[in-house]
Parts: sequence; C-alpha cells; structure tokens
Amino acid sequence: MSELSDGNVKYKVHKLNDKNQSNVAINDVAFSTTNNNKSRRIRDHSWFEWLNLLSNILVPTIIGILTIIYSVNQIQTTDQRSENDLKLANMKQQHDLYLFIEHQRQRILIDYQHELTQLYLQYASDLNDDNDDEVPRTVARTITLHSLQELDSIRKGHVIKFLYDLNLLMTNHQPSINIYDADLTNTILPNIYNVYNSINLSRIILQNATLKQISLVNANFDHATMDNANLQSSNCVNASFAFSQLQSTNFMNVDVTDAIFSNANLHSSNITNEQLLKAKTLQGAILPNGTVYPP
Repeated sequence: MSELSDGNVKYKVHKLNDKNQSNVAINDVAFSTTNNNKSRRIRDHSWFEWLNLLSNILVPTIIGILTIIYSVNQIQTTDQRSENDLKLANMKQQHDLYLFIEHQRQRILIDYQHELTQLYLQYASDLNDDNDDEVPRTVARTITLHSLQELDSIRKGHVIKFLYDLNLLMTNHQPSINIYDADLTNTILPNIYNVYNSINLSRIILQNATLKQISLVNANFDHATMDNANLQSSNCVNASFAFSQLQSTNFMNVDVTDAIFSNANLHSSNITNEQLLKAKTLQGAILPNGTVYPP
C-alpha cells in the first residue's frame, strides 16, 4: 500500500506537478498576453498622447498664424481702400476745382464782353475816332488788361477776336483801345474764323502764342515780343515785324511776301532764305544764323 501509496503519491505528485506546470504555463501565457496588451495599450496611449500634444501645440499655432495673416491682409486691404478713397477724393477735389476755375474764367469773359459792349454802344464814336476824350479808351483798356490777367490761353484769344470784330484793334489808325504791353503769353488765337487782316498787336507780349493757319495780311507786330510763337501756315503778306523779337519763332509755310523785318531778331527761327528773299526789308535784322543784315 505504501508503495502503491508511494506510487500513488508519486503519481499524484507527478500529476500535480503536471497540473502545476500547466497552470504555470497558462499563467505565463496569460501574463505574457496581459503584458503585451498593457504594452500595446501603453504604446497606443503614448501615440495618442503625442498626437494630442502635437495637436494642442500646432492647432493654436496655425490658428494664430492664420489670424495674423488675415489681420495683415485686412490691414493691407483697409490701407489700399483708404489710399484709393484718398486718390478718388483728391481727383474729385481737383476736378471740382477745375470746374470752379473754368466757371470763374467763363464768367469773367462773359462779364467783360457785356461790359465792353455797353461801353462800345455808349461811346462808339469816341472809341473809334481820334478825339481828345480819353476816358472811354482808358476805361476800355483797364477792364481789358484786368480781364486778360484772369483768363486762360484760349479765352485770351477770344478777347482779341472780340476786340478785332468791333474794329477796336486795327492798323489803319491808332488802335481804338490801347493794350500795349498786354501779356498774351501762350494765347491761342481762334482760327475758326481765320481772318485777322490789319490787326494791330504792336508792343504786345506774344511769347509761345499760337497764331497759325490764319490770315494776318497787313498785320502790325512792331516791337512785339513773339519768341517761340507759332505762325505756321499763316498769311503774313505785307505784315510788319519791325523791332520785334522773333527768336525761335515758327515760320513754316508762312507767306511773308513784302513783310517788314527791319531790326527784328530772327535768331534761331526756322524762316528760310527763300522766305526772306520775298520780304520787303531786312535792314538791321538779326538773321536765324545770328548774323546781322546786311552782312
């Protein structure tokens, strides 16, 4: 029995050992599985934490950057709009100023024409005749010179045309209105009705004036300052330029047959030798090349 018992014991013990080993193996597997699960959970948890950390850092950063970019764009857009609004405001202001000045100048021209017309109707004989009553002429000269100072180049030309149409600027006698020394710089004489024959513009400042494509037959420009004036394609037959300043004046296609250039300064003008040969006199004139006639 003992052996058997011993055998049984051994057997039981052996069985017990086998069972224990199985349990240990199962436990090892379970432990290993548990450890693997824990390790996986740890790894998974770590990646999640990293992603969460990165998202917590990057998302606010990106939002901040985008906010800054948006703010900068908004500022730039606002600045651009402000700049454009300022430009538009300046353009409108300049346009309004231009319209205001144009209105004022037109008003001056209309008032001048009206006032001189009234003066002309009242003192027509005194203005056109050579008599001792200088009051109407003095008044006419004063309002004319004053108006010319306020007008632009085109409207100055209209004043001259207006006076010419009233026969107040003629060469056949002393001009009815004395506008000597009037500053008609840059004046543009209208060429729509292009006849200004016998007009008297002596002793007038006509620098850079435009007198092109008009008829100036018998015109008087004695002692006038006409540097850089444009006479292109005008008819200056029998016109007088005695003692006038004609430096760099444009004489292209101008007919100067029988014109008088005595003591005139033609330096640097484009008048040709062929034109000068048709002139009535060049006595004492400074020619385009700077020499004095006669040589």
